[in-house]
Amino acid sequence: MIFSFSKLAMADDIQNRGLAGQVALVTGAGRRIGREIALMLGRAGASVVVNYNHSREEAQSVVNEIKAFGSPAVAIRADVARPAQIRRMFGTVAKRFGRLDLLVNNAGVFFPVRWDRLEEEHWDHVLSVNLKGPFFCAQEAARLMKRRKSGQIINISSLGGLQAWPGYMHYCASKAGLIM
Repeated sequence: MIFSFSKLAMADDIQNRGLAGQVALVTGAGRRIGREIALMLGRAGASVVVNYNHSREEAQSVVNEIKAFGSPAVAIRADVARPAQIRRMFGTVAKRFGRLDLLVNNAGVFFPVRWDRLEEEHWDHVLSVNLKGPFFCAQEAARLMKRRKSGQIINISSLGGLQAWPGYMHYCASKAGLIM
């Protein structure tokens, strides 16, 4: 089943539930959708781990905004295309917070390449970040969540996973895989 949430509906749902005392990790949380999700979680009282790979300044800005709400937050750099970095990130979460209640797999890359110019490095990069990364993040998150016998994992996909977009074959394949 595929769920579609508007930004406002997601914000209302999170605000109404209250997340004080819970720990959330949002991948790709330095910018765009990930940033907004991390801020909503912080407003709802969650301790938020702001994952980033290249957007250090933006991630630290998100952390500062969350702390201004009175919620704990930390930025952790990890390339979600690299399982070793994923393991280190989740190890840091375990040491710092002792638990994980929510993982939002949001990190993703998106760029056009005509199908007849799509090279192996393009394909591998997009599938590593958009599909392999969420899998290994979910695997590590599940290990932490099993300790408490609770937790939630949310994978952010897109309409590109349901219909082909010219010039984005690699992206659409990665998002279709994530939906599955």
